Amino acid sequence: MEIYGFDDYRLYLKARYEMVQKESWFTCRKFADRVGISNPGYVNDVIARRRPLSKPAAAKLCAFWGVSSAEQSFFELLIEYDHARLANDREELYRQMQIRRSRSRFARVDSKYYDDFRYPLLRTALMVVPFYGEYDLLAKRLRVAIPLGELKRLIRNLCAWGVVDQDKTGRYVVTDQFVEPNPDLSGQMKMLHREWIRQGITALEELPRESRHVSSQLLAVSRSTAEKIRVEIEQFREKIWNMVESDSEPSSELVQLNIQSFPQLKPGAKK
Repeated sequence: MEIYGFDDYRLYLKARYEMVQKESWFTCRKFADRVGISNPGYVNDVIARRRPLSKPAAAKLCAFWGVSSAEQSFFELLIEYDHARLANDREELYRQMQIRRSRSRFARVDSKYYDDFRYPLLRTALMVVPFYGEYDLLAKRLRVAIPLGELKRLIRNLCAWGVVDQDKTGRYVVTDQFVEPNPDLSGQMKMLHREWIRQGITALEELPRESRHVSSQLLAVSRSTAEKIRVEIEQFREKIWNMVESDSEPSSELVQLNIQSFPQLKPGAKK
């Protein structure tokens, strides 16, 4: 069942519960036992809005359903949105929900894809460069030097993981326009971001000014303004994604976009 179309977690819970009720084994008590909830009437109370759904119960339900970590995260976000009372909190939570909805269309790929920055580089390059197996020509188009033997191995792995395939003409094409890492790949993503930042340094040294944009600015701001800046950056990133998704013209450029914001002072000592 697709969770990303729901704004109300109780409606999603109701739809899920009604599906389980059709099972031959179902009784309220047997369902509660299988989920690990002590009160057989608990889910009905939540659906009827007589009580909220607790985080532990939500986790048990997700485990029973066997949903993905991304779907569980969205379910928990729906609960938080329902329980929020302040307008600003609800607005921010709904914005996060919209971001998750757009990301739900992204394909999940083999975790090894994020072990080497050249995998996402090549996959995206194939959206721009017509490639029919002429590895020497592809290597010449890339700013990053990749030996032909390595290039063949990387492309071969992308095909094995289902990220890249050959169409009827023999051209290598990506199978999904967007991919997103699983939430548990934080270590690999740090390494990947570190490499993208390094690529920004080489671009600063190698590319003429008219071919790049690199700017930095130190800002002295309040904590609340610093948080607003982070929100603005996330909204800007989402705006860029929307521009890419709605681009109807053939891809002709491969652009790397780095966005950075971080404190340059350590926390002050507590008095």
